[in-house]
Amino acid sequence: MVVGEATERAQSGANGPLGQVLGNPWIIGGIVAAAIAIPVAIHNHNKSSAPKSP
Repeated sequence: MVVGEATERAQSGANGPLGQVLGNPWIIGGIVAAAIAIPVAIHNHNKSSAPKSP
Protein backbone atom coordinates (compact mmCIF):
# COMPACT_ATOMS: atom_id res chain seq x y z
CA MET A 1 0.00 0.00 0.00
CA VAL A 2 1.41 3.37 -0.99
CA VAL A 3 0.23 6.43 0.91
CA GLY A 4 0.65 9.86 -0.63
CA GLU A 5 0.19 13.31 0.83
CA ALA A 6 -3.47 13.56 -0.20
CA THR A 7 -4.56 10.55 1.85
CA GLU A 8 -7.41 11.21 4.30
CA ARG A 9 -8.89 8.87 6.84
CA ALA A 10 -12.67 8.94 7.07
CA GLN A 11 -12.61 8.37 10.83
CA SER A 12 -10.71 11.55 11.61
CA GLY A 13 -13.44 14.08 10.90
CA ALA A 14 -16.12 12.74 8.62
CA ASN A 15 -18.88 14.05 10.91
CA GLY A 16 -17.36 17.49 11.44
CA PRO A 17 -16.71 19.16 14.77
CA LEU A 18 -20.15 18.38 16.19
CA GLY A 19 -19.67 14.69 15.51
CA GLN A 20 -16.32 14.76 17.26
CA VAL A 21 -17.79 16.47 20.33
CA LEU A 22 -20.75 14.08 20.49
CA GLY A 23 -18.34 11.16 20.18
CA ASN A 24 -16.89 12.01 23.60
CA PRO A 25 -18.30 9.63 26.25
CA TRP A 26 -18.26 12.38 28.91
CA ILE A 27 -20.50 14.57 26.74
CA ILE A 28 -22.92 11.68 26.13
CA GLY A 29 -22.95 10.92 29.88
CA GLY A 30 -23.73 14.55 30.66
CA ILE A 31 -26.58 14.62 28.16
CA VAL A 32 -28.05 11.41 29.61
CA ALA A 33 -27.69 12.71 33.18
CA ALA A 34 -29.41 15.98 32.26
CA ALA A 35 -32.18 14.11 30.45
CA ILE A 36 -32.89 12.24 33.70
CA ALA A 37 -32.26 14.99 36.27
CA ILE A 38 -34.19 17.86 34.66
CA PRO A 39 -37.59 16.09 34.47
CA VAL A 40 -37.13 14.75 38.02
CA ALA A 41 -36.33 18.24 39.31
CA ILE A 42 -39.36 19.72 37.52
CA HIS A 43 -41.61 16.99 38.92
CA ASN A 44 -40.33 17.50 42.46
CA HIS A 45 -40.68 21.28 42.19
CA ASN A 46 -44.34 21.00 41.18
CA LYS A 47 -45.22 18.84 44.19
CA SER A 48 -47.09 20.52 46.99
CA SER A 49 -45.90 19.80 50.53
CA ALA A 50 -49.47 19.89 51.87
CA PRO A 51 -51.52 16.69 51.59
CA LYS A 52 -54.43 16.69 49.15
CA SER A 53 -56.90 15.21 51.64
CA PRO A 54 -57.27 15.68 55.41
